[in-house]
Amino acid sequence: MTVDTHPPISVATSGVQNSLRPARLGLPDVIAQSVAVIAPELCAGVVSYLAAVKAGGATPLAFLFAMLGALCLGGVVSRFSRTLPSAGSLYTYTTVGLSRLAGFVVGCLYAVTFIVIAGAALAGFGYFSSTLLRNVSSHSGHSTVVAWYWFFLAGLVVLAVSSLFDVRLATRSQLVFTAASVTIMIVAAAIVIGRGSPTGSANPGAHLDLGAFWPHAAGVPWTGVCTGFAFGMLSFVGFETAAVLSEETAAPRRNIPRAVIGSVLVVGVFYLLATYEVDSIQTFSISLSHPDKNGWSEGSMNVDVSIGGKEYPAVNLHLDATPDGPGSSETGYDPH
Repeated sequence: MTVDTHPPISVATSGVQNSLRPARLGLPDVIAQSVAVIAPELCAGVVSYLAAVKAGGATPLAFLFAMLGALCLGGVVSRFSRTLPSAGSLYTYTTVGLSRLAGFVVGCLYAVTFIVIAGAALAGFGYFSSTLLRNVSSHSGHSTVVAWYWFFLAGLVVLAVSSLFDVRLATRSQLVFTAASVTIMIVAAAIVIGRGSPTGSANPGAHLDLGAFWPHAAGVPWTGVCTGFAFGMLSFVGFETAAVLSEETAAPRRNIPRAVIGSVLVVGVFYLLATYEVDSIQTFSISLSHPDKNGWSEGSMNVDVSIGGKEYPAVNLHLDATPDGPGSSETGYDPH
């Protein structure tokens, strides 16, 4: 048995509080933390597309499985957060559950991961903001070009300054911006789904096509669904971050588990709606006229494309392709 002979370190605060403020946050604040870090609006627009490349029409099924997997992981985090409500979150859980070395490795990886994610998010914010400003200003007759890194730096300053004040400022700002962007996407999804399945689908005009939740009906192998599941799990990364606020949350043993599981459920339902919407508008049919019965050859043809029940006759389609080599095409669309 060993006894620690080192005396505890005391810190003279001179009246300044050098600790986290307990019971500063409520359940909506910690839910906002998890949902904002997940960034469902970004994942629904980008990651879901990567999943759809393999999962195709069964992408909603892949995200349903991903939600169930995230709920299983969330259950583990919730159990730890009830026993160890600590700002160290995963570092603390790993240290207590395994060893200090394992906790150190997990803590370092966790910190580096979020540094990279934050940098990538700010870079994306800079790029899209620069593009938006250029496109909007071009309509007024002169294009205003502001380099993306200026928006990157501005976002970094805003985040740094907001971190210096009350933690509620950061959590509630996240809640407002995330809710606004997600609401816009939900309205768009409701409009698209309300129009019904496109004419090129198996059930044209249907508002609910359960084929999206069965690979055979969607024409997708289970391997494609599994690949989509991997991207779906990636879309839930961040749900555990509510645990970081344990020491600043009122009744953390109750509210942190609720926030972890609640964020997965809320975001999961949103993903199902968003992926079903994308699955609806991406279903299309193509009809060709004048194909070469011996294979593709250089020439022209007409292609009629139907997307979302709307016809888009394509004209001036020029093909330069052979059965033995790559080809290229040029297409002009004349939407009606």
